[in-house]
Amino acid sequence: MASDIEWNAAVTKNIRRQFRKEFSIFITLILVEIFLTILFSIFYTAVFHAEELLDFNEIYQDVIRLGAEEAFRVNELPEGVSIEILNDNNQIIDGYNTARVSGYQYTQKEINMFLNNLYVDVYAYYPEDDSELFVLFFVPSADGELSVDVFIASVAFFLILVFLTINVLTQRLGKKFLVPLNEIMLGVKKLKKGEYHSKITYVSNSEFDQVRDAINALSTDLDLEIKKRQAIENSRNQLIVDISHDLKTPLTNVIGYSEVILRSMEQSPHRDKQHTDIERYLEIISKNGKQANRLLQDLSELSQLQVPDLCLNCHQVDFPESIRTFLIDCIPEIEEAGFLYEFDIPEKPFNCEIDSFKFQRALQNLIDNAIKYNPPGTCIHIQVAEADEIITLIIEDNGVGIPKENRAEIFEPFVRADQDRNRQTGGSGLGLAITKKIIEKHGGTIVLQSDDKGSRFEIEIPKHYSLCRSQLEIER
Repeated sequence: MASDIEWNAAVTKNIRRQFRKEFSIFITLILVEIFLTILFSIFYTAVFHAEELLDFNEIYQDVIRLGAEEAFRVNELPEGVSIEILNDNNQIIDGYNTARVSGYQYTQKEINMFLNNLYVDVYAYYPEDDSELFVLFFVPSADGELSVDVFIASVAFFLILVFLTINVLTQRLGKKFLVPLNEIMLGVKKLKKGEYHSKITYVSNSEFDQVRDAINALSTDLDLEIKKRQAIENSRNQLIVDISHDLKTPLTNVIGYSEVILRSMEQSPHRDKQHTDIERYLEIISKNGKQANRLLQDLSELSQLQVPDLCLNCHQVDFPESIRTFLIDCIPEIEEAGFLYEFDIPEKPFNCEIDSFKFQRALQNLIDNAIKYNPPGTCIHIQVAEADEIITLIIEDNGVGIPKENRAEIFEPFVRADQDRNRQTGGSGLGLAITKKIIEKHGGTIVLQSDDKGSRFEIEIPKHYSLCRSQLEIER
């Protein structure tokens, strides 16, 4: 199995190769976007700044042939363009749309600067022979404004392309990596919930298939292990039930015969020290037999509750009324122990689907524990409340509380908060374990909150047993 799921060097190398491939695609797309951005900037300039792309060679010929004004109209030059025609002495002899008057003479230094393109907004055309004229074209739009305009538009275009590229690559990588990872996470969540029979079924044709197979193999192994442990647990529970049943009859006989002999000796007219000792021994036998019988009964009940397929005998009851009736029967026991009590049970009826016998058994264990392990004068407070589909039942006291080191495992079998006190009271250490199992069989929870001033047990159960049973079946 280990060789099937080993993450070897070849797999790592293949993943790196895929990442290099994706990175290469990204770089290639960026280069393509840069090229497209350049084309866009040219197109943008041609549309919004056409005057910078005028063919002044052709316009020059029209100026020579038609004159400055007519050439301006024929070529539909922008309104800001100026035309000046100069003679051999660098004087203006004709012009259109210019602020300089005819006869204005440029210095030779200015002419040289025009010819050497030292003025970015002047286009100078020198005659090829003496028969042609020297023409100056002035384009007033500033290069700075043009550059900012084109730069902003080009950057915006480039960012849009980058955004689209990232979106496409994200979709591509998501399909290749994120989808399998999501399926893996769903599979892990199912394992966490205990659904070991479920499998991850996606196919990615990548290294994630190996992860899928590893998790599925782990799920199968866990499922088999859980089934084996469940079978052993069921066998153990059944063994405890059988032993409890087999020991119940002889224990009952021991208790019964010891009590019969004890009564006959008490009625005997001849009593001496030997009779007194025998009576004491018989009382010890009867007491320990009854304690052993209670322990066997608790073991048998706990084992039955641990069987996954156990079905409760649930039916609809008026929950407040059911709890109220149960507590009325408990009052004599509470008062006889010298305890105080406060009951907060709502008058408004609401129905709940429970096994009344077992649920009252769970509550009886909590009340018995409060009476056994707290001094007289302790007050027991019981409260019932409902919220939507959940019922909350609180049983608390202001007694000695439960030691901090015992709180985490107080619901485990045979856990005793006070060893000496349990031996005195004859507790088996199974009462709270039985209570928790009964509450869980109803689909509920029980939580302990305890300090040095008392204990508080909070029970929550759903109103409908059919819903909680479905949840229990899913958990199994």
